Amino acid sequence: FLGLIDLSVLAFTLVQFAYLFGGEKGSLPGGYTYAEYARQGFFELAFSLFLIFAIALFAMAFCKTDRSGLYRTIRLELLLLSLGGGVILASAVKRLLYVGVYGLSVKRALTLWFMVTAGICFLFLAARCLFHRFPLAKCTGVAVICMICFLSLFPLNGFVARYNVNAYLGGQVEAKVDCRYLEDLSVSALPAMVDLYRYQPSENLARAINRQISANDRRHPIWGWTMDQIVIQNSIRQFREIEKNSQ
Repeated sequence: FLGLIDLSVLAFTLVQFAYLFGGEKGSLPGGYTYAEYARQGFFELAFSLFLIFAIALFAMAFCKTDRSGLYRTIRLELLLLSLGGGVILASAVKRLLYVGVYGLSVKRALTLWFMVTAGICFLFLAARCLFHRFPLAKCTGVAVICMICFLSLFPLNGFVARYNVNAYLGGQVEAKVDCRYLEDLSVSALPAMVDLYRYQPSENLARAINRQISANDRRHPIWGWTMDQIVIQNSIRQFREIEKNSQ
């Protein structure tokens, strides 16, 4: 059974090779935009990885022996299965190269987080196939909890804004920075917005920054406090100074 699954994963990878790894500019499948191409790939990725991981866990749970754990052939087949999942994961990461065309968004950043988390789980799965005493469940559970905690503490909106502004100012993306999108982000985006305003001031950006400042002023001094609040306050002062000097 596992051999058939391995062959199916291998066939899927070979048939889709050009489709999975050919997503650079100028080599998209006909009729697809970058966003549609990556969105379809993400759902294919999520379904494939879930199926592979579930099959591997099922095999590990019901194919044990009394002494040596999994049979060597089964462990080898599971290792090939996990490697196939890794290839699919790598192809999906490559799909997100279209970030260089449209920039980064919160959804795209969350997709990257999911891929990193899945990659860690598949590394643990491969380690379990090689070492039958490896605590797969514990390591996977701890890794997922740590990644969720990291996501909760990480200023994702500020990271997205910083990436887009730096990429735009450095000429690394084709699209311009969307001031409306920056305004819809949390106040963590303020430092990047002020840096953009310093190099390319505009009325729309100034209004977006002022709205973000108003939103920051309405935050609760205790419950609304974040780790980047000091940087945000410094950026507000810099913005006031720039406006004062421009008058």
